[in-house]
Order: sequence, then C-alpha cells, then structure tokens
Amino acid sequence: MSTLYCGLDAGSTLCHLAAVNREGQKVANIGFPTGEYSLRQAFTEVEGDELKVHVEASDLTGWLRRVMLEEVPAVDDVIASHPKSLSWIGNDPLKGDPLDAWKLAELLRMGRTHEVYYSDDQNRVAFRKLVRHYEKINEQQARLKQKIGARFRKEGVLTSGSTLYTPRNRPDYLGRLDSPVVRRTVEHLYRCLDAALETREETLEMMQREARRYDEIGRFQEVPGIGFILACRFCAYIQNPHRFSNKRKLWRYCGLGLTDRSSDGKPLGRKRIDPNGHSGLKDLSNKGYMGAMRCKSDNAFKRAKRRYLQKGGHETGARLKIQRKVVTTLWTLWKKGVRYDDSKG
Repeated sequence: MSTLYCGLDAGSTLCHLAAVNREGQKVANIGFPTGEYSLRQAFTEVEGDELKVHVEASDLTGWLRRVMLEEVPAVDDVIASHPKSLSWIGNDPLKGDPLDAWKLAELLRMGRTHEVYYSDDQNRVAFRKLVRHYEKINEQQARLKQKIGARFRKEGVLTSGSTLYTPRNRPDYLGRLDSPVVRRTVEHLYRCLDAALETREETLEMMQREARRYDEIGRFQEVPGIGFILACRFCAYIQNPHRFSNKRKLWRYCGLGLTDRSSDGKPLGRKRIDPNGHSGLKDLSNKGYMGAMRCKSDNAFKRAKRRYLQKGGHETGARLKIQRKVVTTLWTLWKKGVRYDDSKG
C-alpha cells in the first residue's frame, strides 16, 4: 500500500495541493479554484492508496475536513495545524501557494504537526457555533449600551444604573436632549439595542432546546458558580473531554498554563501566564471562580482558597489555583460521567 503525504494550502478563491511520498519526493503539484467539486477532482489526480492531508487551521478548515473525509475515499486522515506552529511557512521570505503546500506536506511526513482539534460530531459543531453566536450577540448589546451611555454623557446627561435602557424610562431621558438630531440618533441606537436583545433571547431559547441533547450540561450546573450559560460554553468549546490526556494540557488550552522558557540552563524571564490558549475558556474559569466565591454557602472552592492562603500563598496565586480547579472539576465530571460531590473538594 502506497501512502502519500499531502499539503493543502487553502484560500477563499484558490487552493494548491502538493503530495510527497515516504522518501520526500514530490508526486503531485495541483492548483485549482476553491470549491467542493474542484477539491474532489484534484484528489483524483493524486495516485495513492492512502492519503494523509495537512492543512493550516482557518475558517475553511471545518468544511474542507468534512468534504475530504466524506467525499474522497482515499483520504485516511486530515490534520489541521495551528498557524503559530507553522513559522517555517509564515516567516519564510520565499512564500507562495505551491511552496506553502509542499511545506505542509513535508511537515506531515516528518511528524512535525501541532494539531488543532476538530470534532466529527456535526451536532456538537453546530452547538459550538450556536454558543459562539450567543456570545457575539451579547457582546453587541453590551457595546450598544456603552454607546448610548456615552452619547448621553456628551450631551451633559449623566446617568447611572440600568434605567437608561428600560423602555419606560427612555422618553424621560430623550426629553433631556436639546438637539433633535442627537435625539434621533439615540433613538436609532435604542432600536438596534432592542433588536439585539430580542435576538439574544431567541438564541438563548435555541441553546436551551439544543442543550437537552447533552447530559453533562445538567451535571455542570451542580458545580458552585456554574450556571446554564457557563455550562453550555464549557460543553461547546471542549466538545470531547478525552482529547486531553491530563489536566495540565487542559489548563494550557484554557489559557491557565505558565510559560517556562530557558536557555543554556538559565531561565528566560520569570514565569507568567501563557498568553496563548482559548480566551473564552479562560473567561469561563474566571466567571466560575467569581461565582463560587459569591455563593452564600461554603463550597469546595472556598475551602481550597482558604487552605492555600493559610499556607502563605498570595491572592493572585489563589485565583489561578481555583480557576484551574473549576475547569478540572468540570472536565472530570464529564470524562468520568459522575455527578458533583462537594465533600470531595
């Protein structure tokens, strides 16, 4: 059986496919327009019994993987690498689609890939997109509120609290604006805000319906500080708990790992939080920490923080420790299929 290693450099309009054999010899070099039919046709020109494909993670990757794995029988595996790990491609002064595709194939042949996880469960993929859509709508309505508040401040109308945004109080605030033009622009912003809030409620209802597919979301909500939205976010972004072999890899993916850089046996700077990782999961861990600390009743996270501080730890270290404990707890419940037991914390 002949195995070929393929590199696919994908763009929104053009793609380039390169293939090498086990010895590193080029056996295919094909350019074609981006499209499902063209993609299938390009692979028919590659003569190999088993094809392994390497692509750079991008907005197109999920669609490309699905097409190749479902529509091209010879494709055995599709690996997507994180762009930051492809410095040989990104930082090389000699750069072009054919060359980039060949480098992707060579990195795969040598086993030098940094794989980004893509789920093959299309229901979970769709749920992830739904949760992300909810977050974007939530961010949009927050920005609109900020714009409305700023517009009033510029006109000398100082406000506090949320009364500025409620429909019953809007006429009173609008009446304080002297300029009819400014008043009209604020009314436009109010209409945008109402539309964003309505869309958010519709999206939340969709999330509640889709969440019934996943039993782990109910178990997550038994954890102190974790409500429905945080439970959905963890389920959507992790997708499969078995993708992490240990909790340290989970921490790094959640943006809670520490940098540890050295050269010639000497440390390069002090240890600090690694800026890489999933920002949404890092935010989730922080919100989970804050929620657990605000709980009226005692819980495992509060007890763990007290123990850490009593041993001489500082507040920053305690926060990191508990944030890690939050995501580890959720991951363990999901991986082992058990319910939360606060007495074990």
